[in-house]
Amino acid sequence: MARTLLWLMIRAAQRDPNPRKALDGLRDAIVTELEKQGFHVKYAEDDFEALAAKYARNINPFLKKRHLGPTSDDVPTDPASGSSS
Repeated sequence: MARTLLWLMIRAAQRDPNPRKALDGLRDAIVTELEKQGFHVKYAEDDFEALAAKYARNINPFLKKRHLGPTSDDVPTDPASGSSS
């Protein structure tokens, strides 16, 4: 969820009338929290900028997690017959 949320936030900032200012604000807010957790500021800033550049492309950067696909446990059963619908 966190990666998806970050992607959505970066994409929203990039659509802002002043995207650089919006991205800088987002980066600063995230890096401030990471610094409190002990992360190195420069590395966190660099990582954010790399993700912002990656997410600037108009394609979804995530791969489908096939191992999370539906299983027989996910198929609802008909309570009257006990069979899968």
